[in-house]
Amino acid sequence: MISDYLQKQIRDDDEKYKDLHLEYFALPKYDPQTHYLELTRSGYFKALITLRHYIKITSDYYFSVQQEAKNVDLFMLTPSISSPMGPGSDSEAIPIKFGQFKSNLVDSSQFGFEPLLLNDIDKVYCYLPSMRGEDPDNLCQIF
Repeated sequence: MISDYLQKQIRDDDEKYKDLHLEYFALPKYDPQTHYLELTRSGYFKALITLRHYIKITSDYYFSVQQEAKNVDLFMLTPSISSPMGPGSDSEAIPIKFGQFKSNLVDSSQFGFEPLLLNDIDKVYCYLPSMRGEDPDNLCQIF
């Protein structure tokens, strides 16, 4: 499943990280004035970026090549508050603001997938954080 080139990339990155001490991966304290710099300096964020890179490209291969699904970006907003997207939704809306535009993040990409799947697109997938206003029970509820 994984190409020789990608396997080499993974091995090379593994070599970079394997002998580093755990302190290198410590989560930096959040400071809004320097956070953008921490994204480039912190071992924690460098490792997270590397890990997410490999998760995404192997997932893309699996879903797009092996499953023949189409990747779609479904970042969705809704003006609704009582039910973030539709009947049956059981989470609270998370309000956001873009300039003067007040909106809420949707609680599920399901509502964006359904019209695609019902209109002649066989398989779709996306990468989205879940914007559910509740305590997560497991990782699949977060991302």
